[in-house]
Amino acid sequence: MSRRVAINLLGWHGEPQMKDDFERSIAMEVGAAIRARRLQAGLSQDQLSELLGVGPEAVSRMERGVVMLTIPRLVELANALACPVESFIPKASGSTQSGANEIARMLQPLDKKDVQFVMDILERTCSHLAS
Repeated sequence: MSRRVAINLLGWHGEPQMKDDFERSIAMEVGAAIRARRLQAGLSQDQLSELLGVGPEAVSRMERGVVMLTIPRLVELANALACPVESFIPKASGSTQSGANEIARMLQPLDKKDVQFVMDILERTCSHLAS
């Protein structure tokens, strides 16, 4: 009985099963980010699978969002692809901090004048929406 429960909780190949559409959506976004980083690194799925010590089908499942990856697996991917683990996390989590981080990232390449311009627009927009 306990073995059966473990299989149900972990799904195929030890990755957690997804509970609903929200989790599937996140898994698909994470998968797309993994694929983009893999291509950016100039690696094939076979090459990445060798780095991770898994089969090529496992990489395909990750990239298609078929599985919800664990944090340790995301760290392994980040190490293999030489990128920050945050690059796999969906940007639109809905949290204020997530939004602030995304805005900061977009403002980074701008000069002071342009940053102020964007901040003015953002302030007016937020004031309008809050009223």
